[in-house]
Amino acid sequence: RGGGIARRPFRENAGRGRKASIWNPDVEAVVELRKQKKSKTQPSQHATPHLELQRLQKAKKLRNVLYKACKVSGVKVPLLCFERWLSRCKLQEAQQGGGKDPLLPSTDWVDVGLVRDLVRGKMSESRAREVVSSLTAASVKAVESLESGENEAEVKVERKASTVQVSCGAAKPYIAVNKSHYDKLRNLFQRYGGVKESEGDTEERFHAHLWCLLARYEALSGHGYQAALCEAGFRALRSAMAVDFECFASPLNCHYGPHCSAFPDTDAPFGSLGSFFQFRPTSGSFEANPPFVPEVMSAMVGHMETLLARASGPLSFTVIIPAWEEVLAWKQLTGSNFCRESWRVPAREHGYCDGAQHNARFRYRPSSFDTSVIFLQNDAT
Repeated sequence: RGGGIARRPFRENAGRGRKASIWNPDVEAVVELRKQKKSKTQPSQHATPHLELQRLQKAKKLRNVLYKACKVSGVKVPLLCFERWLSRCKLQEAQQGGGKDPLLPSTDWVDVGLVRDLVRGKMSESRAREVVSSLTAASVKAVESLESGENEAEVKVERKASTVQVSCGAAKPYIAVNKSHYDKLRNLFQRYGGVKESEGDTEERFHAHLWCLLARYEALSGHGYQAALCEAGFRALRSAMAVDFECFASPLNCHYGPHCSAFPDTDAPFGSLGSFFQFRPTSGSFEANPPFVPEVMSAMVGHMETLLARASGPLSFTVIIPAWEEVLAWKQLTGSNFCRESWRVPAREHGYCDGAQHNARFRYRPSSFDTSVIFLQNDAT
């Protein structure tokens, strides 16, 4: 087991001094999809620069609500608890038919997962429930106060030595993206943005969509939470498994053009086909490196098993998750009737591409834990 996986200590600055390709523009997945009805419940507003600026500001305020509550209670903020809260809330909304906002929780559902996170951080359960209820109410209010606005703020772009700074309206906040990722996103937009050069204003439209994309993921934050498989791993999967599509990615970290992502409203112009949970392939070979949120990973397994049972041709998923053997999703994967193989890679022997690779000095980060690589396949594979 583990054949083909490098057995050497991971170095955080691996790749420094040589140019690593941040994506593969030459592979274009052709995905056969099962016909499906479009969801009737969609967010009420489309992504616009002005709206994404507001959403970014409100997400930061919500994060501060949680952080201040922890500080008042004398509790250290649990790592990535805000990001996990967002993820669980949006999963719950999707399972209930959809919410009013693509990022911010918009219902009064109280996430017991965040309560548990705070309790593990030594906050009393009664206080934790109070904090989560207040945060939920603040989020609902934030969504209701979003204004689409008729007069869009101008998106400004300033080129620096190694980065491109993008802002909307006022000079701050600006969001930096390194030039290699800027060029990648321009290429993706030219392919999937539906804009023809002959129509004019292509640059202006690209920058408007670029700001929306950058602002959305800046609002989500959690760069470790957005980490991705390194290019060497994708090359190995492409060679051995014919993988050409990612089930959980973003335009910022995708290795191939078409992919699934959390935010089709901001990501579709850059190649996203939408959420994996609305994705219905009937055959193919896919990589899945989901957010490391147990509830999301468990929902992923359920969706994969449904797809594998209904597939009309060979269907394969290479799943990359932490080797958390006590977590339900890990048990579901390794115990699945579709599980063909599983490997365990020690933390010291591998790493990931940082979720902030689009504006980080170094692309790579060491893994914080052992990783499981699990292969789910139907009999036709």
